[in-house]
Parts: sequence; C-alpha cells; structure tokens
Amino acid sequence: MASNRLSNIFNGLSDSLRFSNWLALLIQRTFHRDARIAHYVWKRHWHLYCSPQHYDHGSIKEVLSQGAYDSYFAQIALNGTINYVNAGANVGAFDIAVASAGYKTDFGVSIELNPWTFTRLAFNLASNGLDIIYPINAGLAAASGKMLFSARGNSVNDCIYNEPGPRGAATRLVNLESLGNILQHTDLLDREFDVLKLDIEGAEYEVISALNAEMLRKFRHIIMELHTPPQGHSPSALYKKLSDSGFVGGAPEWTADQHPDLRHWRRA
Repeated sequence: MASNRLSNIFNGLSDSLRFSNWLALLIQRTFHRDARIAHYVWKRHWHLYCSPQHYDHGSIKEVLSQGAYDSYFAQIALNGTINYVNAGANVGAFDIAVASAGYKTDFGVSIELNPWTFTRLAFNLASNGLDIIYPINAGLAAASGKMLFSARGNSVNDCIYNEPGPRGAATRLVNLESLGNILQHTDLLDREFDVLKLDIEGAEYEVISALNAEMLRKFRHIIMELHTPPQGHSPSALYKKLSDSGFVGGAPEWTADQHPDLRHWRRA
C-alpha cells in the first residue's frame, strides 16, 4: 500500500516535469496541496486551469504529459487540418493536444457533462484562442433527456449513469443529448469530421448503438476509450455495429474484463 502511494507520488512528479511551469507546480503540490485551482502551462504557451480537488489534472497529465492520443494522431496522418467532436472533454486537454500538434481546426465540438468542469473547459478554450470549438455542457446519450447531476470528488469518472451524490452535495439539472441533436444545434449536421473522440465512461455503447450508419460515416476516424458496458450492451455488439457501418480497426479486440483502454477505428 505504501509502495503504491510512493509510486503514485513519483509518477505525478515525473509527469509535472513535462510542463513548462513545472517548478511552480512542484511548489504548489508541496506547499499548497489544498489549492482550489492549478495552472498548467504546456509547451510554453498553452494554458490550462483545473481543479486539483476534482482531479482535473489527471486528465491533463494523461493526455499531454503521457501523450495518450499522440500515436493516434500519427495514424490518422492528416494534412494540417483536423475537425473533430471531443466527447468527455473534461477541461480541454484533448483540444490543447490537437492544437499543440500543429493542426488547424475549421470547426469542432467539445462536450462535457459536469457543469462545474464545463466552466473550466469553456474558459480554457477561450483563453487559448480556440473559439472555433463549440463547448457544450451536456451528457452524450442515445436520446435527449435530463439528469440531476451531483458534484463528486473525481471529475474524470463523471458519467450519465452516476447515482445521486451524498446528502448535501451540489446538484444541477443537465441536458442529455444525442450526437445528432448536438450537431444539429451547432449547425454542423451536414459536415464531415475527421475524428470522433469518445471518453464517456461507459455511455459509448448506447451512443454508438443509437447512431445509424449514415451518421457514423460522418467521421473518418473514431478514437474511443472502452469501459465496462452497462446492462444490455457488450463490446462484441459495439464492434459489430462499427464493422457493419464500414469501419475497420479496434485491434486488439477489447473485452469487458479489461481495464478501460483506447481503441481506434477508421472508415474503410
């Protein structure tokens, strides 16, 4: 137990060293552990503000310091322009990764369920000049609806299946929207996208199963983190739906007894 804690501390410090303001992060981590806001600077001029109390920085480090999506950017091999949907955006680390990789974005959408995390997402997009990306506070689901969202300690695990929070927890009513409705609201329903990125903590199964082949084929690539499926869904059904819609990839095939992991499909 102690060795795991030491390992986590070492890995956290190691990840912080990759940011331009690593010394400030180290000082904050050492002397101001209860800080409400942390400021991460990536490659000198990309600024991300996050809440350490809600583990936003875990997403920042995974995407930027650990390069979770870097290998997929290389596989996509775009010619300088990328248009995408970023579902499960957290505070915008994926958006910064795209921009810092040198891609120009003509249009895009970043979707975040947690209304408090969404505030930081919208601020980070605006403060980095990424006004071309639509930030949307909604839960991506099979159909439109509403959910009573409760604030929790770990923002990276937020999900449309969350149970109500503890007594006294802050709550907000949040919209649930299908992908088609979101693209319609943003006047992008007739566009084609390079990438659909999904990291929505298990809701990916109902989102994909609800999309028809025509809607899926609006995307050239799908990068998806697979989680334990909710009742009534399975990885095999998801793989079949994508294959039937003209996508190849997803190797090695993910099974429900594995830890959450990223997979990549491309339109054949």
